[in-house]
Amino acid sequence: MNITTSFNIGDTIFVLQLDAKLKQVICEACGGHGSFTGQDESIIDCPMCRDGFRSIREKSQYYILGPFTVGKVSVEITESQGVEGHLGDNYKPQSKREESYMCEETGVGSGVAYRLERGVFGSREEAQAECDKRNKAKEIKDE
Repeated sequence: MNITTSFNIGDTIFVLQLDAKLKQVICEACGGHGSFTGQDESIIDCPMCRDGFRSIREKSQYYILGPFTVGKVSVEITESQGVEGHLGDNYKPQSKREESYMCEETGVGSGVAYRLERGVFGSREEAQAECDKRNKAKEIKDE
């Protein structure tokens, strides 16, 4: 089997990251108390929050990380025709290919693995074009 990848050890990559800003707000269910008092005076934890506050996602956007130097390449390939007569999902036909990259600057072996399908690019220009496209799509969706 000959496996080719989008990037190799030593290549420079740029990665898209979603900045998910969270905002703490007072829980509407318990009024910020984090619990309720039952009819028998027992204390019941609020099922909607922790300690009276909830985290909600504010407007977020994509930005570019890098440049990074590829230090580890991982590829997972699954090709299975399945086994007839079995009910379990793991016996059904499957086809999948995933590439991920670990970088010198973020740790190889115990750092972050950047998955190709989430946005890994060979140039800042390619990354910026995709970043702009995704942010524009998010603006339309957020409106």
